[in-house]
Amino acid sequence: MIQPPSDQLADNPDDMLDPLFSGTPVTEAIDDRRRQALASVAVLSRTELLESGLDDLVAERVKLYRLRPLVLNWKGKRLAPGEVDLMISRLQPGKVAGMAITLLVRFSGMSGLLYMRPSTHIGRAPRGFVWGQKLLLSYFRINPDPTTAQRYLDWQEAAVKEHVLSVNHDVGTFNAELPELLRSAVQARLDKLRAGEDFAVALGVPLADHPVPQAALGVSRLTRPESGRGRIEANETELPNMLAQNSVDPFRAPGWSELSRVTPAQTKEHREAEPSKSGRPPGSGWLIVDRAELLKKYLQLRQRSGRRPLQREFAQSVDMSARTLRTYLKRFGLSWPPE
Repeated sequence: MIQPPSDQLADNPDDMLDPLFSGTPVTEAIDDRRRQALASVAVLSRTELLESGLDDLVAERVKLYRLRPLVLNWKGKRLAPGEVDLMISRLQPGKVAGMAITLLVRFSGMSGLLYMRPSTHIGRAPRGFVWGQKLLLSYFRINPDPTTAQRYLDWQEAAVKEHVLSVNHDVGTFNAELPELLRSAVQARLDKLRAGEDFAVALGVPLADHPVPQAALGVSRLTRPESGRGRIEANETELPNMLAQNSVDPFRAPGWSELSRVTPAQTKEHREAEPSKSGRPPGSGWLIVDRAELLKKYLQLRQRSGRRPLQREFAQSVDMSARTLRTYLKRFGLSWPPE
């Protein structure tokens, strides 16, 4: 025995049923489907366009993007009585056992069409449940009257048929236009492709083996990302020499952290210790990349001054803040003075 869903309880039967044909307008759904079909043509590669036949390309996309209309099997409808709890009244709390008279109708096609609003106004939309590939039209009452129940279910059936007819009309119109729509789009792309090849032949320059991706041509210069500091490529064997010359920042350049053995924790610590950008000299905090380099800079300053320099003096000489210097000392396991 089929028991329809009944998580909402009310004394009015309509309050327990889902509104059918009242959601997204079917015309909007068809417009979205049309855009998807045309987008599938726009992403076809040059090889697909030239090696596949026009008819095959169109047929594949018609099969993929056509809408399956609703077909309800009214001749095979069945009636399923069942029990359901009903509220006695909206103002009076409590529930009482009632009866649900459910008309079950199998259907094929896209079930989502049962919720879409037709393009033409028909009248009051029916209510029911969509359960897989079955439509349930139910009548709820505490003490149902057979005549009233029959009249209500007859009205539901007639309303569903009328709305299905309207929705299927829109679907049929779209399905009929889809092949020609796709054929025109594919043919337009083929014409542009062949025109481009003819132009190249007229210039007397051989065609490239691989076409330039459209994404590389269709991005405005103003919207392209700027190449940042350290965004260069290098062989792994070149890395030690480049790091020694401070050519690359291993904490910022993509891909360099792994090669320079800089761990994520070190990168986080480094960035947290970096002074704010406001008022910081260019290049501040990015000159020393290893322990040996720090010691070398310190010894050079001591030889020039003839004494042990202060922390702030050394920080100024290497163009970094005292806070960043302390971070390096901690990371390299050094204390001040680093001797």
